[in-house]
Amino acid sequence: MSEKKEMREKASNFRLYYYTDARCGDFESAEEPIVVNCADFNDRTRKFTTRVAQGRADFSICYVAEGEIFFSLGGGERKYLEAGNVAVVLPHTPMTYGIDREIEARRTYWLHFTGSYAMTLLESCGLGEGGYFNLPDEVGVAAAFNALLDEMSHPPTNINRIKAAALATMIITQIGSLLERGSRKRTLPKSIAYIREHYTENIDKSTLAAMDGLGASQYHSLFKKVMGRTPAAYITALRMRKARELLLDPNLPIADVSEQCGYDDALYFSRVFRRTVGVSPSEYRKRGAD
Repeated sequence: MSEKKEMREKASNFRLYYYTDARCGDFESAEEPIVVNCADFNDRTRKFTTRVAQGRADFSICYVAEGEIFFSLGGGERKYLEAGNVAVVLPHTPMTYGIDREIEARRTYWLHFTGSYAMTLLESCGLGEGGYFNLPDEVGVAAAFNALLDEMSHPPTNINRIKAAALATMIITQIGSLLERGSRKRTLPKSIAYIREHYTENIDKSTLAAMDGLGASQYHSLFKKVMGRTPAAYITALRMRKARELLLDPNLPIADVSEQCGYDDALYFSRVFRRTVGVSPSEYRKRGAD
């Protein structure tokens, strides 16, 4: 095993929270609109296989933030989900999932929920048939899951249960919104693809506009409508996502993280990181180590 991989294994995390006494949080209920049964985060990379032959009684969502995980739903063929992919599993759907080959990194989030409004919510977000989905712009989904996990780390009072249900609803609607936005991405296909490949470089906004045959002002307005943020804000979000991943390596100097994310000035990078994430890079790294 490589030194890098050994370090990742030692730093691996597993967070699992239940809001119920039911085994594995696995039950269905129509007493409330949305009920969060359990949620978890896992970044372990060892091989494993989990089979749920009869499926779960509740709804399940698995979001892959990094690496890969395989899925087979309803006895279908094996599908490898990579970063930005989502699996939506409807109640009583047999499923098998796991890791069957060596990988360097993995970060997956799970949400299990039920309730009288659960199916209507999924249908409204284009997820009602279940299956696999590719998010065209996954920035922010992991943060939404982390917010839910943080909330579920508190005792399950009535208020906390309601807050967890609201955060779960936000995750689902965010996924639906990203999928809907992706269907409109063909409006700016060249420039968005270019940004995702070159976001750590200095990008001239007029060049982006010209890629899709638009003037600078028209491009800025259309980009914000399609992507939900300005080009500059989108580039910053991509850079901050990369920064959070790099900061997981305790041996990588923050100045190097700054440079790899496209910032020549480490002090400016730290200010942008604090403004965007809420803590300094060093504080973020310390929290990850804790």
